[in-house]
Amino acid sequence: MRVVISNDAIAHSLKEKLVNHLVEQKYEVLDLGSKTFDDVISHIDAAYNVADALETAEADLGIVLCGTGMGVALVANKQKGIYAAVVESEFAAKQCRVINNANVLALGSLIQSEFMAKRLVDAFLTTPFASDEPTIVSAYQKMQEIEATNFN
Repeated sequence: MRVVISNDAIAHSLKEKLVNHLVEQKYEVLDLGSKTFDDVISHIDAAYNVADALETAEADLGIVLCGTGMGVALVANKQKGIYAAVVESEFAAKQCRVINNANVLALGSLIQSEFMAKRLVDAFLTTPFASDEPTIVSAYQKMQEIEATNFN
């Protein structure tokens, strides 16, 4: 699986640890975030870079980080076909995939420890969408219809 990851400056340290974790797990990682603490990338650019990599099929799923995860999620969700979820628990990390088919995980480096962030990433990346559940698929299709109307 190809995973794209990006971050703003405040989340550099956690992003580096997650990249190492992903590589150890044998994921193909596209790192579009800051390369050093001095390499300043805004949360807006971090989110857009992940969304763009998903839109152009350079990656299958994305991870984006800022201080709270909220800023990057808001920006990512402005892009068509992007379903970014801010999660703070393993349950939420799984549910955003199972029910909403989220394709971007948004994390807050000021909120999550390294240990928990790795667990959230693992839960997100290993949980499939419940594509065999008619009620869930119907709800997902309604969400896509709303998106199609609003992204003319």
